[in-house]
Amino acid sequence: MNNLHRLTRRITLKHRRSLPLTKAVVTTAIVLSTVTLIALRLCQWDSQAKLADLQEQAAQLVSENTNLSNRIENIDSLESIRQIADEELNLVDPGTIIIEESE
Repeated sequence: MNNLHRLTRRITLKHRRSLPLTKAVVTTAIVLSTVTLIALRLCQWDSQAKLADLQEQAAQLVSENTNLSNRIENIDSLESIRQIADEELNLVDPGTIIIEESE
């Protein structure tokens, strides 16, 4: 019975007022945690914006690469190569004489 009495004995807690230093430490910890969470959220938003920009650039490069690959596949004659050299690179065949008008 003595063991049972020990197990059922009531535990009473006394309430003590917390020290001002304890309150200051807890308040400081809460404020620092909040500031840290805000800073992390801002970094996350910035990283997400950068990721979206990089994904857009990657999509543009993939598209450009596909277009260039298609152009390479479609170059099947000497005439198409000459046309690209003339129009895009301003090249001419050797021995070609170019006459420019002066203003």
